[in-house]
Amino acid sequence: MKKVLTVVVLAVWTAASVPLGMAIWPVAAGRPSTALLPFFVLVGAFEGAAFGLGFVWLVYARGWLRSAGHRGPLATATYLSIAWLFLNWWPHDGLHRSAFGQSFAGVAAIDVAFHCTLIAATVVVAWFAAGRLGIRIEGEHKRAMASTGSPS
Repeated sequence: MKKVLTVVVLAVWTAASVPLGMAIWPVAAGRPSTALLPFFVLVGAFEGAAFGLGFVWLVYARGWLRSAGHRGPLATATYLSIAWLFLNWWPHDGLHRSAFGQSFAGVAAIDVAFHCTLIAATVVVAWFAAGRLGIRIEGEHKRAMASTGSPS
C-alpha cells in the first residue's frame, strides 16, 4: 500500500508541478512559440518528477542506507547530496525563467547557489561510489604515474 500511495502522490505532484511552477516563478520575458511549448512542458514535468523523487529519497533512503550498513558522515553527505541532485532542478529552472534570472546578478546568484552545490554534491556521490567500488583515489594516482613513467 505504501508503494502505491508513493507512486500516486508522485504522479499527482508531477502533473501539478508545471502549472504550480509557472505560478510561483512566472515567465519574465516573452513566451515560447506554440511549436516549442510542448518541449518546455516536458522539461517541466521531468523537473517536477525529479523534485518529487527527491522527497521520496528523503523519506525512504536513510533507512535503506542504514540497513545496508552505511552510517557516518560520508553516508549522510551522500544521502543529502543525492536528495539535492533530485530536488534542485524544479526551483533552479523556475528561478532562471522568472524575473530573478533576467539580470546578471540574478544569474550569478543562481549559478553559485545551484551550479556550485550540484558540483559539490556530485563529488560527494563519486567519493562514496569510489569507496564502495574499492577504488583508492590516492593509490590510483601513484599507479597511473608509475605506468606512464612520469614522476609522481
